[in-house]
Amino acid sequence: MLRVLQRAEQARNRRARRAELMLGERSDADLTDRLRAAGWPAAAGMLVDALHAAADPATPYTAEMSDALLVEPGGPITYVTPVSLHRVLPECADDRPGLPEVPAEANGFVVREEAVQVE
Repeated sequence: MLRVLQRAEQARNRRARRAELMLGERSDADLTDRLRAAGWPAAAGMLVDALHAAADPATPYTAEMSDALLVEPGGPITYVTPVSLHRVLPECADDRPGLPEVPAEANGFVVREEAVQVE
């Protein structure tokens, strides 16, 4: 059982390091352009890392996904939804995700309603 707990903690630490790399020295980062530039499958991995970090109540991150759709025919990724990652301030940690417009059941995820954008 100890080994299982150690592996879970190692996985959590890896996710936190990846989230910190995405954030850089900021507390908020729009990942949309990075996802678009990364292409598949790297963008899928980045998105999974961000969402996984935000879903873990033991980590101080939230992810925000818009319901907008950005379309770039012929681009590395044809369709992408704007995504941002946020580091929750320690004083907000008990109220994850720490953003007032987020329902409690969101578990670290925010969905903004926006018009569909076509480029």
